[in-house]
Amino acid sequence: MITNEILAYTAGIMDGEGSICIAKSAPSVKNGTKSPSHWLQVGIINTNRELIEWLEKTFGGHISDNSHSPSRKRQRPCWAWRVTSIQAKIFLQSIYPYLKIKKKQAKLAIEFQEKRNKISNNGKQITNKGLSIKILQEREWYKQEIAKLTLGHRTA
Repeated sequence: MITNEILAYTAGIMDGEGSICIAKSAPSVKNGTKSPSHWLQVGIINTNRELIEWLEKTFGGHISDNSHSPSRKRQRPCWAWRVTSIQAKIFLQSIYPYLKIKKKQAKLAIEFQEKRNKISNNGKQITNKGLSIKILQEREWYKQEIAKLTLGHRTA
């Protein structure tokens, strides 16, 4: 059972060590997609593997070793815990009441994912093979707004 204390603790970790972003990939001729793909990604990077494993056990997601970067040669090893899409939305909703620093980013991320799941065209679910310009512009807006909140004056 995930208690309010666990959610508050996790929100503190997220505020200090976490990231919220909308990732984007280009259209793929190989996969037959005509539109770029946008998805929600939430992550926490830390040098304490025990913490990262606890996040995975408690909230799902996956772990990757982030120690391989050339810029990290003389630094302690670090690991990344990540969740994406609906799982990321559920995670953010659970810790939202306790967030302080990343509350605005979380709100936008949750909205993005809810809209992404509900998009329809004349009652039919739209595939990624041809999204309207309006939908693509809206997704890009969410991506840029979250980046502005994260980076401040150094926009992405």
